[in-house]
Amino acid sequence: MWKNLLMIARLLAVSFLIFSTAVAHATDFSGVERAIQTQFPKAHVGVLIQRLDENEPIFARHANELFYPASVTKLFTSLAAWERFGPAWAFVTQIETTGLDIEQGTADRVILRLSGDPSFTGNQLNILIRALAKQGIKSIKQDFILETSSMEGPAVSNFMVEDLPWYFAAPGGALVLDKNRWGAYIEGEQLGSPAFLSPSSPASVVPAFQTRVELAPTDITETICPLEAQVDEQNTLTLRGCWPAERNGALLRFAYTNPEAHFKTQVLSLLKKHNITLKGSVVQSSVSAIETNLIMALRGEPLTHLLEDVIQMSDNVVADNLFRQYGGQHFSAPGSLARGKVAMGEYIAENLMDDSITLFDGSGSSRYNLFTPQLIHRLLSRISTHEGLVALFPQMGVSEKMKSRPLPSGWTMRAKTGSATSISALAGFLSPPDSDVTYSVVIVINQAGQALEKMKPREDKVLHAIIEALA
Repeated sequence: MWKNLLMIARLLAVSFLIFSTAVAHATDFSGVERAIQTQFPKAHVGVLIQRLDENEPIFARHANELFYPASVTKLFTSLAAWERFGPAWAFVTQIETTGLDIEQGTADRVILRLSGDPSFTGNQLNILIRALAKQGIKSIKQDFILETSSMEGPAVSNFMVEDLPWYFAAPGGALVLDKNRWGAYIEGEQLGSPAFLSPSSPASVVPAFQTRVELAPTDITETICPLEAQVDEQNTLTLRGCWPAERNGALLRFAYTNPEAHFKTQVLSLLKKHNITLKGSVVQSSVSAIETNLIMALRGEPLTHLLEDVIQMSDNVVADNLFRQYGGQHFSAPGSLARGKVAMGEYIAENLMDDSITLFDGSGSSRYNLFTPQLIHRLLSRISTHEGLVALFPQMGVSEKMKSRPLPSGWTMRAKTGSATSISALAGFLSPPDSDVTYSVVIVINQAGQALEKMKPREDKVLHAIIEALA
């Protein structure tokens, strides 16, 4: 009997220890729960905190429920690209000719073989066309072909019509030049006066535009006179409405909604600059396997630099084209969002142990990109094994886009953020002062019903409550 009593006593002791640990964790993180309830009383909030060297979370809130994390989705694309391509990999753009006759200074056709390089610029296009002139080519008898078979399918993913003129909705695909966007400052003299655009991009790449905008108080611009943008098939921009006077002189960035028209304009301008006559037209086409003369091949930015844009600048064009490229290489076929979707699903199932998840794009633009905080933690855990990739994460309170979000003295955090209407997310690596411990921290806030500019400071209060609990 005494043995039974001893066994019961031991079980009670173990149960008490387990209960005490659970209560301690609940007590330790009660401040986090209070911060969430105070800052986001109507929102659906998921949080997961876990040491990278342990197998269980130390705090979890709705960690197995699905959330839309906006641009945190880009981390899936970044990790998959890093592991498949390697940090030194780059897109390549080539210029080729058919029927080259050096003596006559002619070529039958010129083929610009576009790879979908999101870092391809007008300066690089100039270098490639200048290479034709250096070969002695003075006349192209037929067409200048924009060869786009490297990628297929829709160039724009998951944006509303009213978003399309703006830079974040710039189209991707094979036809990318200067990230298919341009910028201008909006300036006026005083309240009620007209506001005009002053391009920040070189004049040679700025499309036609017209403005019917006046400076107004903020409450007017947010309610009865919002700023509206429209772009036609030739990329001509029309801007109407009001602009807040306190933001006078701000830089606005717009998309070339028709990248083919933009490319054609630039090619014709550069051919003229280098005294090359084109007897045919600039056309977009896929060219079957034929014998050509390679004039020049240009490597784009290495993957490391591309992922800086993805993780630090949250660049949608770069992320979606890497997503397309991943799908294309996976299936040995042209890159596309559809192939990227299937290939990334297989990657997540194999490497992150979840076969129920679908990525609809590489940028997180689609609100159908739904993940659990637990899956995002597993993603961060795998990223942590690649030091070069972790180093690309911006540091809170230090990096340019995170300077306004400092942490308590000695604490460091490298993190990717995400935001959309009523959405905010933060995922990254948190380290205490003078410690080798690193925590994976995931915070995802959906359905907040709050303005974006208010959500980040409130999200930081939740993060600071986490730090206080861990201290």
